[in-house]
Amino acid sequence: MSDHQQPTPPTTDPADAEPVAPLAPDTGMAGLADALLKRPRGLIERFDRGDVSAIEWRLLGIALFGYVGYGVLVGSFSGGTQWWAGPLKVVAVGVGASAICLPSLYVFSALGMARVRLRHVVDLLLAQLALSSILLLGFLPVGWVFSQSTRSAAFMGMIHLGLGVIAMSFGLRLLFAGFQLFEMRRDGYVRLWVMIFLITSLQLTTALRPILGEAETVLPQEKKFFLQHWGESFVRDIED
Repeated sequence: MSDHQQPTPPTTDPADAEPVAPLAPDTGMAGLADALLKRPRGLIERFDRGDVSAIEWRLLGIALFGYVGYGVLVGSFSGGTQWWAGPLKVVAVGVGASAICLPSLYVFSALGMARVRLRHVVDLLLAQLALSSILLLGFLPVGWVFSQSTRSAAFMGMIHLGLGVIAMSFGLRLLFAGFQLFEMRRDGYVRLWVMIFLITSLQLTTALRPILGEAETVLPQEKKFFLQHWGESFVRDIED
């Protein structure tokens, strides 16, 4: 090699190689929200180190606060019983879908050869829920503008669905980042789980209807697939 030849620069970002300090176990809710948005790797490193009981409860608190806040917006569209039913149903969809799909996520993460225990999976799901709820809170002004400018429940349903999918997608990105740090070798299994999780969430919105609009009962008396319910809602909205 020539004496004048310059050494080849590293191909990776030096910042990526630097160790990330895990969050302190006593980090408050404001600090956790900041970490979810700016420093999620520090939070995931905390999960790997243990001593996360307080963090788990605070993540759940963030998630519940965000979903209840967005649920109030959803309930404001029709008012009446929806003022209290809307927030409860939004929480049931967000938290309920995660709880229902938790066992399958643990199985799929094991199939993907990730270095995780069940508690790690629970922690990652809590982080995903908390981040999604923060995004939903950020969407409150957008949702309020549309809810005050239209009477179409079907149209508002699509707006809320779109905002919910965006918020959920950021939470799922954090979930994948967590599994990467837990050395998952085959992420195709978790990608399959994401499809199951999304379909389950959508079906819950129909199983708990009406989340938007009014009905004679708080919960439905008839079983329907979510695509059937959406189609009937759009047809009814056009006829009205």
